[in-house]
Amino acid sequence: MSRLALALAVLAALVAPIGSPAQPEPEPPVRPALARRIVKVFDFERRNPSIPIPQEFRREQHAPDNQQDHPGFPPRWNLAVFDDSVAYRGQSSIKLPTRGGNSGLRLNRGVLPIFRGADYVISVHLRTQGLRHARAFLIARFLDAQMRPIPGSEVRSDPAVSESHWSPISVVLKDPAPNAAHIQIDLELLQPEYFQSAALPEDLVIWRQDRDAAAWFDELIVMQLPRVALTLASPGNVVLAPDTPRLRVSISDLSGEPIDATLTITDIHARIVAREPIGISVGRITAEFTPELPGFGWYRATLDIAGDGGLADSSTLDFVVLPSRVRDPSARDDSPSTITRKTMGERTRFAVIISELNPEQRILIPPLVEALGIGAVTIPLWDERLTLEAVPDTLASLSAVVDELLTRAVAISFALVRTPPALAAAYSVPAAQPARALDPDTDLHQPFLFPFLERFGQDVRTWQFGLFGDNPGIGPIHLDDPAAVIGSLVPEPSLELTWLGEYVLDRPLAGATHLAGLRVLIPASTNPGHVAQHVSLILEQFDRLENVSSLTIVLETLPPDRFASHDVAADLVMRAVEVWSVIADHPARPTLAINQPWTTDPAAPATVTPGPELAAWRTLIDQLADRRIVGHAPLGDDVRVLILAPSRRAPPARSGAVIAWRTGPNAPGQPLRLELGQSAIDVVDIFGNRSTAIQFGPLADAEQPAAPFADDHVLFPISHTPRFYEGVDVELLQFLAALSLEPDFLSVASLEHRCAITVTNPWPQPISGEISILAPGGFVRGLPRDRSWSISPRKLTFTLAPGRTRTLPIDIEFDTNQEAGPAQLVLDLEISATRNYHVTHALPFKVGLPGLEQAITYRFVRRNSRNALIVEARYRNIGSASRTLAIAARAPGFSRQNATIGNLLPGQETARQFVFENAGALSGRTIYIFAIDTETNARINSSVTIK
Repeated sequence: MSRLALALAVLAALVAPIGSPAQPEPEPPVRPALARRIVKVFDFERRNPSIPIPQEFRREQHAPDNQQDHPGFPPRWNLAVFDDSVAYRGQSSIKLPTRGGNSGLRLNRGVLPIFRGADYVISVHLRTQGLRHARAFLIARFLDAQMRPIPGSEVRSDPAVSESHWSPISVVLKDPAPNAAHIQIDLELLQPEYFQSAALPEDLVIWRQDRDAAAWFDELIVMQLPRVALTLASPGNVVLAPDTPRLRVSISDLSGEPIDATLTITDIHARIVAREPIGISVGRITAEFTPELPGFGWYRATLDIAGDGGLADSSTLDFVVLPSRVRDPSARDDSPSTITRKTMGERTRFAVIISELNPEQRILIPPLVEALGIGAVTIPLWDERLTLEAVPDTLASLSAVVDELLTRAVAISFALVRTPPALAAAYSVPAAQPARALDPDTDLHQPFLFPFLERFGQDVRTWQFGLFGDNPGIGPIHLDDPAAVIGSLVPEPSLELTWLGEYVLDRPLAGATHLAGLRVLIPASTNPGHVAQHVSLILEQFDRLENVSSLTIVLETLPPDRFASHDVAADLVMRAVEVWSVIADHPARPTLAINQPWTTDPAAPATVTPGPELAAWRTLIDQLADRRIVGHAPLGDDVRVLILAPSRRAPPARSGAVIAWRTGPNAPGQPLRLELGQSAIDVVDIFGNRSTAIQFGPLADAEQPAAPFADDHVLFPISHTPRFYEGVDVELLQFLAALSLEPDFLSVASLEHRCAITVTNPWPQPISGEISILAPGGFVRGLPRDRSWSISPRKLTFTLAPGRTRTLPIDIEFDTNQEAGPAQLVLDLEISATRNYHVTHALPFKVGLPGLEQAITYRFVRRNSRNALIVEARYRNIGSASRTLAIAARAPGFSRQNATIGNLLPGQETARQFVFENAGALSGRTIYIFAIDTETNARINSSVTIK
């Protein structure tokens, strides 16, 4: 919560509630001492009837002859005055009217001296009337001892309107300069011209104005705030296990009044996971806390303080806790000297692109890279802040960073994201096109570039030009000049361009000489279900480019101001897995990257604020590196289950895994069951927390299983948040995923069907096995036989060489009473492979009428003082010819009801309703719906059980 928002709570505690009846005029407040919490209260009660405004204030007017320079503030109208007819509290308020133009009131200089080193919150209540275009503002600034405004100290509220009721607004003045001596406050009513930016050239803009409106201000309060600091004793606010988070609290209060403080920590779902009260008497306190947290992930620490006089303030700190880094088993220890590109494995294919860092934050790059476990990083070299004078300091600060990263075998790229202002002006080039500032025939660029080339040219060969969106995909791209300049000191430099994934690659880049690599951004708006197809198209275009050898796919994360923190992290995991499924085995070995998963704050120049995507990115790297997505388990349209197998070069200890999540917007959260193998299964969430999957014995309801299952199956908790399952039997999962029934749609127009079960051998050795078809048909122990189905043969045997596929024919028959809808072919599998398996598995199929979709629903209504039941049968023609349907509904104890749908055209949908009075008699009973195609006499049966 911002300090501005918290100031509203301050005001609410100090004054009567909004809408309370007017109170008798209070006694004049005693002016508090400068050191107290409440520094000043302006209640705007009229003291002298002959004075139209408070004596501590003066009107803002544009009257140069009287040394008042306020353009837009008329000198003879819009005059601020006391108003005895409107008040938030007491009898009077200050009215700022407008008949066109602005109106304002300014606190006289010298009225509000300050304590140096203290922060202040200024609050006031506002009421407006007739404001359609104009807005009210509260403005405050620091003045020096000579009563001059201190540049950069002014703060103003958001444009405010509060029609016909009182609302609080506030601003915070903090971190006063050493020469700050006083506070000055403005209350203003401004027309749009004075606070809005024009979308058109100024001479073409017609500004609208309010000409009969007003704003009232009451209860202006100035309060001193304690200085609060909440920090974490970990670089970049990232804690790497086995370290634990150590939160440092520092509170400095100059008021001398007692305050209370509470430290609260919440997780990514805003649930409180730790709380610590902090006792404070007066003055200063410094303390350190080590909270016990439930696991790895993203957390927010909030320090709330409260005190006399309605004080309420808070400070927040976001941090992440990550698992310890896992090294290659062949490495002798964790020292940098044992880390090589080989021991990093495929972590070198995961990167972070840093867009901005100030000099104090550059030292955080190595620990952040270490915590993330990435093998590549891009560091900005040129930006809008780089001056010629800053080049030596930038070079010095980067030297230690680059040396540390190189010892850890991290691949480094430098980014020229923007042309330095002085260089852009000298070359007359746009800041967004830094490549144009590298002219080999001039030396203007040399002081800005050559020191870096001389220092890092032998170790850093890759150079990125521009930011994503700078290259719109229009016209040819020429890199001859940059290649000549950088190549003069860097042997065989690799020049890379940024690109938006929505633009075509091959046409504008086909003739781009000296272009070695591309970095393509996948926008956050790309749905996870479409990412793989999107990236596949990019790869097709990339493959047609000549001499472009490297590709980086950059995933843009969801904006945190529009999406919940947990959704930002979960979406990144889903989209990254889909991208990896496409690029992992591409010959160019593309890199997968994200832009920096942290934000910077000018108020905290020496650290960064990590986002939840930082923790998710670390988990992704741990799970995807040295693994390949080799298939998916078909568990339904609303479920995504991907199988990950160790790559050919993976360390021996690398196990198989599964990642799963639900895709439907309202998908239910019931667990699924899946045969994952005989090993212990670890469940890993998107932040790296591990738990053990729940093992179960055989299911009893094999006739109608909810999903594939086995003698030793696993409860599969699956939701919209992805989870990884480590230790799975990859070949068994691939075998089950490849099992299929062809065709998987059985038409009721024919009672006999020739089908086949397809089996594939994913093991590296020959396999053999036997398949017994248990259901439908009733060959499940403990369940009655279902003689409406006939399947022949019921037992199938097979032998398969590695990688081979075989189809096993079967004949399926059912009687005319078979209901339409989803069904399952339940198989008992005995497989001899690397070990002997005994698995029960279900193959989904569907019974129905080709070209016709149906849905049966029901609802209760009140008719004639009794509950009635309406059953609706809805049909949609998805075929190519029109249909005529004769429909009948039968319910126990009720007469048969008939209806007809005539000439249902292709693409059309319609419904028929059947009404049953006395609905209570149908509770727990089944209603049957029959639809007959009058042309073919094919009948489609359905039923619905009333609950």
